[in-house]
Amino acid sequence: MKKISTLLLLTIAAATLSGCKTGRAAEDEPSKVTTINVDAAAAVSSSSKPASVQPVEGDPNGESGESLQAPTEASGNSESSESRDYDPNAYYTYMSKGAGVMIMGGENEQEKIEIPAVINEQMVVSISGSAKKTLFPKAKTIILPETITDIHNYAFAGCKYLTEINIPSGVTEIGENAFLNCASLAKLEFPEGLKKIGAGAFGGCTSLTSIALPESVTSIAYGAFDNNVEFTLTYKGMTFNAYNINDLYTMLS
Repeated sequence: MKKISTLLLLTIAAATLSGCKTGRAAEDEPSKVTTINVDAAAAVSSSSKPASVQPVEGDPNGESGESLQAPTEASGNSESSESRDYDPNAYYTYMSKGAGVMIMGGENEQEKIEIPAVINEQMVVSISGSAKKTLFPKAKTIILPETITDIHNYAFAGCKYLTEINIPSGVTEIGENAFLNCASLAKLEFPEGLKKIGAGAFGGCTSLTSIALPESVTSIAYGAFDNNVEFTLTYKGMTFNAYNINDLYTMLS
């Protein structure tokens, strides 16, 4: 009987020791860790770009240990030597001109564009473009503010989808190639007060078939309406077309 009791006690003791060892081993076993960079997470929450997830360097559980990091791509809002004014769809580069500013470039791929009248508390008085890059490549409608007095060289050149644009009442000059190859532009009203139209200003505007110039115009450079095969232009009661337009150039050059 004593042998049976002793054997039973030894069995119970062994089981107890085994259980304790199992529990300690479980406590000593490392668990999987996820590390979150709080500042980066906050940055991601305010960004429309998805966060990138990468293994934490040096983590023994590299496969599952992860760090939430904000996107590292350069922001489109970085400052440069050119001043920029941002809106949800575009930014513009500009320079001082007289008492206001001239828009010289930017990025805007909207179909309907409204040019701001004021940038950084300065009036927009002019807009210019580039021979190398179309300023508004997808624009169908462009609304110009009444503050503009000068549509400069290449301002809307290459806007092949443009069908509607207003010329503000204060505009006195339309520069060289300002509307070059705006092939979809079929209607345009020129304000009384317009004085000068530059070379190639409406060259390649093949849909612009009827043009009425105000009597205030005193200068039209050669080639202002070149490459427009079928059009009628009226000026001070006289009518011109592709075959005799040079007579108007000679008169007002």
